[in-house]
Amino acid sequence: MMDRRVLLIACMLLLPLAYSAVSAQGGGATSPARPVNQAQKDTTASRDSVSAKGLDLDKLLVADEEGDLLIEDKPVAPAKAVASDSAAAVQSSTMAEGEGESVKSADSVGRASARPSTPGRRGPPPSKRADSDTADVGPAIVEEGRTINFAQNLKEYKSPRVAMLLSLLVPGLGQAYSRSYIKASAFGAAEVAAIGVAVYLNSVAKSKKRDAYDFADKHFDVKRVMSYDSTLRDEFFVRNPDIDIKRDSIPLPYDRYFYDAAKDKSPNYYESIRGKNFTPGWDGYDLSLDEVLRVGREMLVVDTNITITGAGGNKYELYDNRNSSMFYYVKRIWPASDGEWLLGYSSYQAEYNAMMDKSNSYRDAVNYMFYVILLNHIASSIDAGFTARAYNARLLGEENSAWNRLSVEQRFVFTGSELSPGVALRLRF
Repeated sequence: MMDRRVLLIACMLLLPLAYSAVSAQGGGATSPARPVNQAQKDTTASRDSVSAKGLDLDKLLVADEEGDLLIEDKPVAPAKAVASDSAAAVQSSTMAEGEGESVKSADSVGRASARPSTPGRRGPPPSKRADSDTADVGPAIVEEGRTINFAQNLKEYKSPRVAMLLSLLVPGLGQAYSRSYIKASAFGAAEVAAIGVAVYLNSVAKSKKRDAYDFADKHFDVKRVMSYDSTLRDEFFVRNPDIDIKRDSIPLPYDRYFYDAAKDKSPNYYESIRGKNFTPGWDGYDLSLDEVLRVGREMLVVDTNITITGAGGNKYELYDNRNSSMFYYVKRIWPASDGEWLLGYSSYQAEYNAMMDKSNSYRDAVNYMFYVILLNHIASSIDAGFTARAYNARLLGEENSAWNRLSVEQRFVFTGSELSPGVALRLRF
């Protein structure tokens, strides 16, 4: 739908066109012209009537040698009066001659003011009135030219809504629609670059994850986890002989869902073995579950904490054994305190977690690039609307319009910890 402002401008420009068209059709005449056939009939009747009374037609028509009797009604009116009243024309022939000459002279002046004289015809020079009429025709021609230009501009009008939609789908397409090819190239290049970087980071993330999965397949054994799980369940019934609960219902982190995921080698399986509850399944696990359970039973007797030393010199503190739900948890106190209860330590698990973190960082970068791409679409769409309006303003000769100084650019902002993409509105003064 045409913009209301464009429609208003069209109406304003069409008013001078209508005025100039009416002026051109009027030709500067004071009254409409009589049809040729009727004028000729009146002239013939007048000539026959006067000839019958003996009037000198040569004297009556001496001022009408231009042969132009077809322009106005004024000079014809006296002739019709003479034709209708022949008796009066005979008695005052001399007066009729004088009046005819004066009327025809006025007719000649009127014709001269209405249009320029044709070569080969006699007549008085153009008067000041003729000059003013000619001067009035000038603006009409200019207005008509502006109307033609506006019609051409209307054909080249660019819809801001269409431009915004195009750039929202493909950044830079709306700018190309508005014939701003430099901006279109900039937004298009940013889109291609962002997609290229996202594809590259995604391939690296997948490669890092495959390497981590291969490392886990080599250094993690589900059978060790199953053995650890079975031992803990037996210990649970030893500590709670009177409890009536099914073996599979004991609240442990190892359930059939984990074993099914391990069998299928699903992503959930590879994500689960990163946790502290699955450290016993990794190579290099530094604690013996039997040793942990022995120390736990001893703590029930002496009622004091006992330090456990694992492989590699790691030292642990056992959890309070009086709480039967977490009697197998320990806390590393040397060489560093982890600050949480766990089942031990494995350097292989730590290396695997580092590999997974690296892969996930590339995955996060891919998500970040998708955010950049989305923001580029939004920025390009907003800028396309400004660009289309600036183009339309230039069509109307408004070179200094505010739309020509507005643009939208994508910028990166430092948030304190990282760079984040954003959109900036730029106004040039």
